[in-house]
This record gives sequence, C-alpha cells and structure tokens, in this order.
Amino acid sequence: MKKLYLVLKILIILAALIAVGYLATTPDSEVILKRPWFEKTGDTDYNISKKVYSGDIWEVYKDGRKVLWLQNEPGFLISAAILPAGTEPAKHQFVNAKALDPLEENNLQKLLAQSQGFEEYLYLLDKSGYILKMAGSTLTIRSNTQGQYGGDLRIGAGNIGIHDYEIDGVKKTGLTATLWVSVRDKSAENKTITVYIGQSFEINKYKITVHDIQGELVTLRIWDVSK
Repeated sequence: MKKLYLVLKILIILAALIAVGYLATTPDSEVILKRPWFEKTGDTDYNISKKVYSGDIWEVYKDGRKVLWLQNEPGFLISAAILPAGTEPAKHQFVNAKALDPLEENNLQKLLAQSQGFEEYLYLLDKSGYILKMAGSTLTIRSNTQGQYGGDLRIGAGNIGIHDYEIDGVKKTGLTATLWVSVRDKSAENKTITVYIGQSFEINKYKITVHDIQGELVTLRIWDVSK
C-alpha cells in the first residue's frame, strides 16, 4: 500500500512539473509577435528590431538576386510566370507582392502561406536566409488633407497645379504641389515647401521623395534614415 501511495505521489509531482514547464514555455507564435521590429545594419539592410508600417516597401534577395518585391498592404500576388490571357493575379489580405525569380517563387509562396501577417512573413524570410532591404514607404495624400507616417510625421498637401520651378538653376514648368511638413515635438524643424516630381528633401530623421503628382493626389516615398 505504501509503495502504491509513493508511486501516486511521484506521478503527481511529475505532472505538476510538466504543467509548470508548459506554462513557462513561450509558444513560437508569441516569439514571432515579440519580434516585429527591424534594426538598420547598413544604408538599406535591416535585421529584426524596428517596427514596420502600413505601406512599407521591401525588396528580398537571395544569392545577390532580387527575388521578390513586396508591400505592407492588401493587394495582389503577381507571379514571375506569364499568366494565361484573361487570368487575374490572386488577391491577398495583407501583402501586395511581385515574384521576380521563378526558381524561388514556390518557396516564397510556402513561407507566405505559413504567415499570419506581414511582420511574420518578414521574420520567416529572414530566418530562411533571404536578405531584406527596405525600399521606403509609400504615402499618398489628397489635396487639402493631411497624411501621417509612423507616430510623429505629418504632411499636408495642397496647391496642386501647373507652376514654374527650378532644377539646378534651370527654369521648368510642370506639376507642383505645396507640402506642409511637421514632426511631433520638433516644431523648429517644420517646413512649407513647393515640390515637383522627383524632388527629395529631409526633415528630422526622414528622407522624402516626391514619387508622383496626379489630379488631386501627391504620392511620396518615405525612408526613416535614423541610426
């Protein structure tokens, strides 16, 4: 009887230890969710340690070849292969992507299928040996409205139209827009600037390029260049 009691006591202790070990172990999904940050290691190379934002554009490389272009927003999965006439690219709920290398496309699709979100997809790409390069974030602003990037950059747009401007002292006429740019808690750096397509400027930790001006819309490409 004593032996049976002793065995039962040992089994209870083992069960308790297993339960404690299970509770103390972080599931893989939690580890991924705790790594949604990317840290810059070069001019454009990032490793996991810095937050990504909606609209961010990334380029993915393998053995020096660019194999994938992707953007952090719902969109389409465009194959590197030529689709049959009348076939539409597949839609996707959290990524807009274009495969650039048929040899890698199958593996890239498998990693995407394992991902629950954009940040997890970047994590799996990084873990699988792909090189990730930040190519900026796209921000489109309608005239007389304001857009924002991250938690501190605010940009208003207006006065869109055909105007005269100069590039390196040469006078030109074309589409321009006025931007009102501000950074939270950095009012001394606020600026109002008239811009043309292709123009770049910097404010605080951001580099901004005017990608397009069309109708009532101004499209900007934004990089966080902070160290």
